[in-house]
Amino acid sequence: MSQIQTRINTPAKAVHLKKVMVIDPVQETRQLLVLRLEILGLEVLEVGDAKELKGLLESHAPELVVSEWSVPGLEGMDLLNILQPQKRHVLLFTENEAANILELLERTHVRGWVHKKKRSDLLDRIKSLINEPIPTALPGKELAQRHILLIEDSGMVRGFVRRALAKAFPEVVIREAEDGKAAMAEMSQKKVDLIITDLEMPGMDGRTFLRKMRSNALLKAKPVMVLSGNITPDLLREFMEDPYIWFLEKPAAPEEIVEIAGRLLKV
Repeated sequence: MSQIQTRINTPAKAVHLKKVMVIDPVQETRQLLVLRLEILGLEVLEVGDAKELKGLLESHAPELVVSEWSVPGLEGMDLLNILQPQKRHVLLFTENEAANILELLERTHVRGWVHKKKRSDLLDRIKSLINEPIPTALPGKELAQRHILLIEDSGMVRGFVRRALAKAFPEVVIREAEDGKAAMAEMSQKKVDLIITDLEMPGMDGRTFLRKMRSNALLKAKPVMVLSGNITPDLLREFMEDPYIWFLEKPAAPEEIVEIAGRLLKV
């Protein structure tokens, strides 16, 4: 089996959810959550204020943090910066209905927001995360100048992929092209660090685009994620020796796209 074939839909070894930290200034709220989470087989740590948080977060390294919007000594974005949602799952469990909550979720790596009146929704969300890979390598400031070129003729698919990438990598510039010909023109004028391309497109299709890239001395080492529902054995054979191409079958989950994009961006 070729090197590329072994990489189709094969994510890196995942670390799954085992440890949870519950952060809330109200002891009763913490204890109710601890009882529910321990039933799920999770190791749970309680934190009530900023002083407790800073030491325990580092020493216990939880994969998931369920947190109020504020605790004594920390609130809002200052609290999120301490929690580092680019390195672990973070869920907000709060009655604080901030007007900009959607904007907050878009520009941070926070996985969701649940109102305290809907504890069952929180537990359902946590259950869904138990077997989901922990974001151990999501980007930080080092991606501030990175550029992704998304090549796809379907506006709906471009929007789906763009939203997933923008949420995970808010610092990265994402540009779009409808086919390989437009993409080549784009790359001749602007910086590109990662290309994500479909195969079936009008004009210059994906396979022709890949061939042109690999024959270009300046572009042949650019990392490429081929995101397509038409990945054939002969295509794999043609590019089996290329270490910079990663194939991912459609339909792909946003988490798969984000994980592979992060690895190709070397974060």
